[in-house]
Amino acid sequence: MKEIWKDISWYKWLYTISNYGNIKSYHNKWLILKWSITPKGYKRVTLNMECNISSFYAHRLVALAFIDNPENKPQVNHIDWNKLNNYYKNLEWSTDSENKLHKTRVLLINPIQNIKKMRKYYI
Repeated sequence: MKEIWKDISWYKWLYTISNYGNIKSYHNKWLILKWSITPKGYKRVTLNMECNISSFYAHRLVALAFIDNPENKPQVNHIDWNKLNNYYKNLEWSTDSENKLHKTRVLLINPIQNIKKMRKYYI
């Protein structure tokens, strides 16, 4: 599948994000930036614009750039529950209750394997 790039709207011409969750920086001659992994397992990057430094989650940036949100839902859910899979077709906008319900359903599919995954991030 082809990697598609879009400007991060509030950092136009400085940063672009792909439908796979990669990010390029014009500051570094369009080099792909490295993500850090949070203690809970999400990819995060720090962006800088005129000394205004902010951190962002990969899944949120991908969703903002590639997924419509007509109902203005506040959260982004990983459909396969893999926090490192930030491909836009694996993400969906959700409410807090929808996100929790999805997590419960995913845990029921393979409870032993998924509980081991959860322990890694929550214990």
